Amino acid sequence: MSNRSMEKEDELLRETTAFLGGVHSRFEWLLDTQAHFYHHRCQLHAMLVHVLKREPNVKLFE
Repeated sequence: MSNRSMEKEDELLRETTAFLGGVHSRFEWLLDTQAHFYHHRCQLHAMLVHVLKREPNVKLFE
């Protein structure tokens, strides 16, 4: 493994503190952000389909 890849990995493993006090590694924050994004995407799809009775005909996930 090159020095630069080790530095990148160290950066991802470094823990950071959120505004409200949550402490996670940067990698965990990236995963949480992605999960949150997909959560809202699914919510929007559910509202369109079940509340408005519309099928958006778009791929939610690729």
